[in-house]
Amino acid sequence: MASQINLSRKKRRTKAEVEAVREAAREELAAGHPMMLRQVHYRLVSRDDIVHPSTVSAYDTLSGWLGDDKLDGIVPWEWMEDRLRQARGWAMWDEPREFLHSVRDHYHRSV
Repeated sequence: MASQINLSRKKRRTKAEVEAVREAAREELAAGHPMMLRQVHYRLVSRDDIVHPSTVSAYDTLSGWLGDDKLDGIVPWEWMEDRLRQARGWAMWDEPREFLHSVRDHYHRSV
């Protein structure tokens, strides 16, 4: 009896299926922006007109696609947000004298 080798692979999406998911993501963002990536992902998972599984791989792929769409100007940057990430900012001054004024109370000499 010969043993059978399971050579099954995941079925790759066709270009049409990929474009359908990407277009659906854009539709969701257009209808409800601003949204987080997680919101877009779960809205796509719940849709009946496309195939978008609830997997880490699908989430990561969607993240890449939307990132590309933002860089290409297809999806406006304002349509997506990340409420969990803290925005960073640096203090800036127009003149050196403004800087000195703002830090003078914090200067302590080590003796």
